[in-house]
Amino acid sequence: MLNLTQLQLPEQKPTLVATNNLNKRLGKRIEQFLINDFVQLPDAKIIDHDIQIRKGNQTIGELDTLINYFNQVIHLEISYKFYLYDSSLSTIEIEKWIGPNRNDSLIEKLTKLGDKQLPLLYSKEAKNILDKYPLAAQEILQRVYFKAQLFLPFLNKSADFNQLNENCVNGYYVTQNELHKFKDHLFYIPDKINWLVPVQENVDWQPFEKISINIEQLLKIKKSPLCWIKSNLGDTFKCFIVWW
Repeated sequence: MLNLTQLQLPEQKPTLVATNNLNKRLGKRIEQFLINDFVQLPDAKIIDHDIQIRKGNQTIGELDTLINYFNQVIHLEISYKFYLYDSSLSTIEIEKWIGPNRNDSLIEKLTKLGDKQLPLLYSKEAKNILDKYPLAAQEILQRVYFKAQLFLPFLNKSADFNQLNENCVNGYYVTQNELHKFKDHLFYIPDKINWLVPVQENVDWQPFEKISINIEQLLKIKKSPLCWIKSNLGDTFKCFIVWW
């Protein structure tokens, strides 16, 4: 897609667990999870990661990871995103996926990877860094490790999946006006670092009347919370409550 090549890794036991550790941003935690997975592969070796590329005193970009995989050096850009399906955005499939707060999108991220993050490897500033290993940019393969959780509108659970993997669908989203449909359900708002994990049963579930106050406060400042929701039958699912 957009001339980006996904790195295929063998299936491994997931390393994701729920946690209350707030010391690391979600994106950095994901990078660490992947690095942990690479360490377990007999044919992979981490050369370096979080490589800052500077022009004078200014940081102009970063190479996420350099790895040696089956004796081939790879520059790997890592991305894990959460996108919601909005068919009103475009007639083109990959342009219909938007971030929960509408400040990023799938097409914007793919374009940035192809036009900015991957070409950085061939800059003269990056050459100064690569010479320290030593590595030549022309001998390095470029790959992406792009994962996402996708969310469909609760009232219309359909989307185009000619280009994206339908197995990435992890839940739904509803608007504030639709939230009353869940007044008989229980809610839990996980910390952002736990957005990755499946719904956990052993949490402090709250009734709609109590949790709705917190949700309304977030919506007022244009923050769309991810909730874990449990029906009176015990069924659970992930659901963004969106302000738009």
